[in-house]
Amino acid sequence: MTPRILSDWIESGDGKVSVCLVVDKTTFTPSETITVRCAIRNNTDNSLTILRPFGDPFYAHSSGLKILGPEGAIAYAGPMKEYVLGTGAFHELRGQTVIDERLELPRNHLPGLGVPGLYRIQYTYQSAGYPKKPKPRNLWEGTVAMGAVHILVMDKTPNN
Repeated sequence: MTPRILSDWIESGDGKVSVCLVVDKTTFTPSETITVRCAIRNNTDNSLTILRPFGDPFYAHSSGLKILGPEGAIAYAGPMKEYVLGTGAFHELRGQTVIDERLELPRNHLPGLGVPGLYRIQYTYQSAGYPKKPKPRNLWEGTVAMGAVHILVMDKTPNN
C-alpha cells in the first residue's frame, strides 16, 4: 500500500520507475533534525533491482540533494569518500510495489541548515554502480530529478 503522503510521482524517462520526495512535516525548530523521505515505485510487472532510495547516503548528502535556504545555497561540507557500494545498497523491487526510506540531513555536514526561514530541498535519485559482475539482468540504471519540497524552520513552534 502506498502512503497517501506519497502522491507527487516523477516518472523515469523509460517509464519503468517513478520516484517521489516528501517530508513528513513542513515546520521544524532550529534544534530539530530535518528528515526527508524518498520512495521508488516499480511501474512494471516484473522485478527490478534498484539502488535503494538512499542506498548511497554519501551521494545523497554530497551530490543528490540541492538545498536552498534563507541565506542561499547550502553546500555539502562533510568528509569526501572513495568507496564502492555494497550489494546491500541495492534492493530487488517486485513489480507494482513501492520502497521508501528516510534520510536525516546532518547539520554538521550542511552548514547553514537550521537557520530560521524557508528551505527548498530537491533530490536527484540515481541508480547505478552495481558492485558485482555480472550485474543482475533486471538491474535498472538511470537518474530521476525530483520536484522540490519546502520546509520552514521557525524560532518557536507555532501554538495550535
